Amino acid sequence: FNDGGTDKSRYKRFKIKESTSKDDLSRIKEVLHRRFSRRHEPGWELPDLLLIDGGKNQLKAALEIRQTHAVTLPIVSLAKARNNRSIESIFTANGKEIRLDPKDNATHFFDRIRDEAHRFAITYHRKLRHQTSMASHLLDIPGIGSKTKKRLWETFGSIDAMRTAKQSEFMKIPGIGQKLALRLAKMFKRSE
Repeated sequence: FNDGGTDKSRYKRFKIKESTSKDDLSRIKEVLHRRFSRRHEPGWELPDLLLIDGGKNQLKAALEIRQTHAVTLPIVSLAKARNNRSIESIFTANGKEIRLDPKDNATHFFDRIRDEAHRFAITYHRKLRHQTSMASHLLDIPGIGSKTKKRLWETFGSIDAMRTAKQSEFMKIPGIGQKLALRLAKMFKRSE
């Protein structure tokens, strides 16, 4: 967010690579490690404040990575209050809990930030699930084996690229003839 609104030009997506478990803390560490590692690249400058969705443990994980990278960026987390699940709290790096008034504009602003982050992440995860689903459908097509599937991925790199490909582009791949290329082109057009 910038000046009270979204700044979509600065949104970043991270596909989890190293963390095989569904553990929030290891995922936070992985993403922040990768984010902080790129902070000197154009377009990857750090924000003025990092807001973590979660409580003290998620904040602690973020602070560990911040220290590893010698970053001075302020980090806070947003979670339900410890003793009252209907109230939001901000947790600070020094262990302080700041309970937010549900009627306050600041509370609504933090809620907007979290909701937008959730929306963005959910959209990305749906896209990844759809691509995985489409990739598995490649094996269901007669004439598509593991070698041909690998060649498709090497040539196009994504389901989106396959969707826009013409029959003639599929035919350039070794092992794909005219009939199979036509079936592939039709299948990907239907999946849009």
